[in-house]
This record gives sequence, structure tokens and C-alpha cells, in this order.
Amino acid sequence: MWGHADHPLTLDNRVLQNVVPEAYMNLEIWSTLHSLVADLRQLLSKYHDRISPEKDLPTDLYNAFVELKYVLEQFAIGPVNQLKIAAPASFPLRSLFVRQPQQSGTSKMIAETRAGVSRSENQAGLLWILEALWGDSNVVFLAGRKTLMDELERLVQMDPKNKELVSGRVASIISDLAVISECLHQIELYQPWSSTFEKGFVERRDEIQKEYSNLTSGWDKYLVSFEGTSLAKLGSPEDGRFHYPAEKRRNRENVELMRAAERNLDAFWRAVDSHLPVTRGMTQRNAVYKVLTRISGKLQRTPAWVEPEKQPTKVKSLEKSLADLQFELVHRTEKTIEPATAPLPKKKVKSQGKPSMIYRSVEPDVPAENGYDVQPTFKVDKRSLKVFSILFYQPSQTAQPGEIP
Repeated sequence: MWGHADHPLTLDNRVLQNVVPEAYMNLEIWSTLHSLVADLRQLLSKYHDRISPEKDLPTDLYNAFVELKYVLEQFAIGPVNQLKIAAPASFPLRSLFVRQPQQSGTSKMIAETRAGVSRSENQAGLLWILEALWGDSNVVFLAGRKTLMDELERLVQMDPKNKELVSGRVASIISDLAVISECLHQIELYQPWSSTFEKGFVERRDEIQKEYSNLTSGWDKYLVSFEGTSLAKLGSPEDGRFHYPAEKRRNRENVELMRAAERNLDAFWRAVDSHLPVTRGMTQRNAVYKVLTRISGKLQRTPAWVEPEKQPTKVKSLEKSLADLQFELVHRTEKTIEPATAPLPKKKVKSQGKPSMIYRSVEPDVPAENGYDVQPTFKVDKRSLKVFSILFYQPSQTAQPGEIP
């Protein structure tokens, strides 16, 4: 692991400084994009019969496209900056980068590609794309972010060694950036109007930027420094502070561990809220404000362990022996099964006059529905019969159960 200066809690504070605000920011970003896309979809449905390549778009629909494009471009900056920090620090890529000495007591650091490290052609291409995404705006402008993201995906999928270089954290950031890039690409494909969206933004620059400021009002509250705070101690997972065995069977020990983890988590978030006043200074349109005010006081907590009462085991005694029950079952079965052939009705024969001609139709033999299931009979000697009588004992027979001699 890369060393950290001065105090062992410096690194933990740095991690929390990235993880906690990003959790809030991601909720705000994707909630905002969802609302803007939903509004755009509603306008497209409203004007679907008026949209023609030979005509201009309705004004409110055109403005919705221009505003969404600008918001997407601004929101893409966040994942790019996250990728710049997370990729060189990730374990699979750490050996390919070198970090300049860190300023004492700060979180600022600069990482550069390590010279003299052998890498394959595909790995070199992957690193070039990553560095272009977070460092070279000219390459992004000329090649297009969508093209770079597609090439990055191709390199990762085609070479298992490249796939091993992408950690879960880096893959999550790339995924967010890929979604935003695809949204921008879809807007670019909305021809012929998309070629005029840049001009439309220039004409309404001040208005759109002001609306964007209102849209992201309160988000600056998340961008605070945790250096010098006690958050690292409260948020450290050492000593099993957040061990939560919810998947195990409930007993006194597991319940106490879950309750202790919940208390530690509550203490951590109370400290976070003291540094991030997310419900103060924010508008009611913010997603975090809506979520926290909705769940405030309704958090589910594990109740204290209560020893269950031991119920006496009651065993019902059988009124009849097992042999009597089996004999009764055989007797009932014999009474319910009908004979295989029913008796033929008696025919009356005339004693006087000329006997009448009886025409009989030949009918095929149909087996009786409720007849016995006729099975073949096998002749065995006495010893074999005794063995079968013991293995398949029936109380109705004279044979007695016992061991085979």
C-alpha cells in the first residue's frame, strides 16, 4: 500500500472524504438526470405528430435538449476526476504508476506513468485511453468520448490480462462515465437538429448556467475536508465494528453483534452529519433532502434478544398398535376393490312358440376399470418364500417377522 504521511488516520480520512460525499453526489446526479430525461420524454410524446426533419423543433422541446446536453457534459466531469484518482491507486494498476511525494498533512497527490515497465500492446493502449480520458481534452474532443469508451471496452473484453487490470471500483466509475457518454451520443444522433444545439447553448448561455446553478444548489455542502476529524476512527472497520451477521441464525451473541454494529454506524453518521449538514441550507428539490426527511425516525433497528420460552414436548400415544393399523388398512382396501369380472345377468329362455333370433354384436374385450391389477405368479421354494415373508411382512399372514437365518 502507498504510504501516508504523519498519522495513520490520514489515509482513512482521505478514503472517507471520497466515499461519503460521492454517495450523496451520486444520488443527486442520477435523480436529476432521471427527472430531466422524464421531462424530455414527455415533451417528445406531446409533439410526436409535429416533429419533422423539414421543420424546427418546438421551442420548449429544443430548449430541453440543449439544457440536458449541457447538464450531461457537466456531470461527466465528476467520473473523470474520480477515475484520475482511483485508477493509479487501484491494486492492479498501482505497479504501472509512480506517485510524487505527498505534501505533509494533505490529501493532494500526483501520479504519473512509471517508465521502464514492460506491458503488452493492449495494456499500453488501455493506459493511453485512461490517461486521455482524464488528462488530454484534445484527444477526447477529436476522437469523441463515446469512441474512447467503446475502445476501452473492446480492450478489456478481448484480453483477459487487461480485464484483470480493472478493479471493481474503477469498473464502477467507468460504468457511470459510459452511461453519460452514451446519453450524449444519443443526443448527437438526433439529426438534423443536434448540429444546432451548440449554437442554441451559446445564445442562452447565461440563462442555462443560471438554471444549472439552481439545479445543483446545496451540492457544495458535500465538498468538505475530513482531515483532522475523528471520522476515520469512527468509520474504521477494524475490530469488527461493523460486523453484521444478519445471515446467521438469531441467538444472543449474533443479536448483540448486530445491535453493536448499528450503534457504531449511527455514531459514524451523526459525526458525518455534523460536517455535512445535508438537511440544512438545501432546497426541498434535492434528492438527499427528500430521502433523509422521509426516513427520519423510521430506521429499522434490531430489537434486544429475548430468550424464547421452552415449550414441553407432547407426544400423542397411539391408541392402536402398528400391526392393528396395518391390518385395518389391508381390510379396508379389500372391501373397496371390486371383483375383476362382474356377474352376467340371467337370460330368460322361451318355453313356447318360436324362439326369437338374437343378434349379438361382437365387442372387443375391455379391461374393467376397477379390476385387480393382475400380476404374474412366480413359484419359489420354501426358503425363498420365508425370506420374502420376512422382508415384506404383513400382519394378516401367519408368518412372523424376524431375522433371516
